[in-house]
Amino acid sequence: MKKLFKFWSIILAMILTLFIASPSFAGYDHYVINVYSDQGSTTTAKAHTSEITGITYYVFDAGTTTASTIYSDAGTTSKTNPITTTVFDVDGKIDFYIADSSTSVDIVVVDTDGGFTTFLDGATTSIRTCTIDERPGVLHHGMVWFFGTTSSTEVDTGVVFKIPTLINNVIVEVITGGTTGCLIDIGQGTGGTNADVNGYIDGQTISNTGWFNPREAANSLMGLSSASDTYIIVDSPLGALLGTQVAGTLFVDGQRIMWDAIITSSGQDNLTYIFPTVGASTGYGFIHYFFMPLRPQ
Repeated sequence: MKKLFKFWSIILAMILTLFIASPSFAGYDHYVINVYSDQGSTTTAKAHTSEITGITYYVFDAGTTTASTIYSDAGTTSKTNPITTTVFDVDGKIDFYIADSSTSVDIVVVDTDGGFTTFLDGATTSIRTCTIDERPGVLHHGMVWFFGTTSSTEVDTGVVFKIPTLINNVIVEVITGGTTGCLIDIGQGTGGTNADVNGYIDGQTISNTGWFNPREAANSLMGLSSASDTYIIVDSPLGALLGTQVAGTLFVDGQRIMWDAIITSSGQDNLTYIFPTVGASTGYGFIHYFFMPLRPQ
């Protein structure tokens, strides 16, 4: 009897030791999401096309603008966030791990071939597909991120608009303000003879956080003293492609006189940005662009 008691005592001690001494391991959730595009056609070639190249995406903690810490495996190999098109081209899909303490994430998905964007709000591991709306003749909201640099080197976002595309407006959203006095230019890259590197935004201050829509700027910010000034562009951050010199009144039926840019050649189709004056190494935010492809591609 004593031997039996001793035996079970040893077994119990071993079990307790396992529970007390065993380390706790963090779990990781695996997100695998296939990307498709809806190009507004019933033909096989353009109806919900599988997109396995040219996609870039950014993962955020749900409900925030804080970039998530993600991995390419179960917690041992970090994965750079945002994910470049080069990495996506290897994966062929949205593919990452994240600590299971995050029950959901937000993902911004951009098809750089056209700049089309979709937003996965509160995505969980049960989400296996996402579809990007890429229909022509429809006004789209696209979005891509920018990061401050300490130089005036032009940065290519990777977005290449379709030809022809109408650009309706470009808005800057600053999440982390840059160096005091820092400005950002946004426009068509230097890759073509007809490009304009500050054609959409020309010298927008990004020292402060917030949304900056030059089309809604006050007269003083637009360089105007009154609504009857000859020009709508003086020291305005609105680029010349979206608003230029206009004789006469500033407002018509209560609307500011401005117009759209039309991309008609390969020299105008890439979206870039540059910090022309003071560096903004800590600056970070998003470029929101509103555009309409004018015909099927």
